[in-house]
Amino acid sequence: MRILLVALLLSWAAAGADINRSLWALTAAHAADYASSLRIDGINYIELNPLVRGPNGEFRKYRGIAVKAGIVGATWAIEKWVVRKEPSAARWLSKVNWGLTIGVGAVAVRNRLP
Repeated sequence: MRILLVALLLSWAAAGADINRSLWALTAAHAADYASSLRIDGINYIELNPLVRGPNGEFRKYRGIAVKAGIVGATWAIEKWVVRKEPSAARWLSKVNWGLTIGVGAVAVRNRLP
């Protein structure tokens, strides 16, 4: 739950045009989503994402971290490249990141609902 709070606080900071803050907020939201998918108290939840779901339906943590790291890394690389080529895109990308942060954060909250 603390990770989710950090992700939400960072997403509010991402409302500005600073692309770095919004990327960090999105990274924190993905970390919260990953943490919310992990097994808690011996309970295995059924994972809905087929990219990180094992054959028995539970979350595969190493595959999950690889997928999340790939998504976050690619996002950082692509957005940094776009902003370097077209600096005026930073404001728009920051708003897109803010929206994605809220969406990924909502998934993290949904993962912990009974």
